[in-house]
Amino acid sequence: MKNKQNDFKYDTTPVFHKTNSESAIIVLHGYLGSSQSMIYINNALIKKKYTIMSPNLLGHGTVYSDLHNINYVEWIKQVEDIYLNLRKEYKKIFIIGFSSGGTLALYLAENYNNINGIVTINSPLIYPLSILFTPYFKNIIKYFPSLKNDIKDPDSIGEYLYEKVSVKNSHELLKLSIAVRKNISKCKTPILIFKSVIDHRVSFKNGKYIYNKVSSLKKELIYLKNSYHAAMLDYDKELIIKKVLDFIIAN
Repeated sequence: MKNKQNDFKYDTTPVFHKTNSESAIIVLHGYLGSSQSMIYINNALIKKKYTIMSPNLLGHGTVYSDLHNINYVEWIKQVEDIYLNLRKEYKKIFIIGFSSGGTLALYLAENYNNINGIVTINSPLIYPLSILFTPYFKNIIKYFPSLKNDIKDPDSIGEYLYEKVSVKNSHELLKLSIAVRKNISKCKTPILIFKSVIDHRVSFKNGKYIYNKVSSLKKELIYLKNSYHAAMLDYDKELIIKKVLDFIIAN
């Protein structure tokens, strides 16, 4: 555990902050995490008086066993419902996603052409070879030990992560990435891509892969040199927030 985690009280309650802004922002956390991991981005958006919806993806923010029988189609349906409901009321919609949350943001941008912009933070479309074996392991092993926080800053609050990983459910990450890679060229939405140079969970090549494969005319890839995977909780969090706010204003 990192220093501040010992004293920090995690709140995994989904965040919905409604304002009179013409813009609404959907903020999606990563795998095994919760809305709590997006606390700094959420607070910055609230301070700027945007409407934000930062849900817990299905199976997250509760107990690790709740994730076991969730499939990736349910995550897609969840974020689609959020997007379509907000679209009825707001002129502009932006989606910010960390890790697999960014993969879901890409899915939405591939399938809905009226999203005003998406932001991905260390999001995977290409997984290491080890995850390719999950279809075989899931019939033998039910849970693996959880991932550890991948954060450079020793004083970070860290992510609230489950203590175990469902092998069956981790296969759903692979299915999601395959589905998104298949149609990545359909993404024409303005996109801001963040990729940590050193990331112990998601390969460095994912940033350039996303940048090259999307058809967006407005796209930017920013390399983060002072953060690991959970960059929105790491040394570069203020840089990310500034660039995100500028991106929203520009689009």
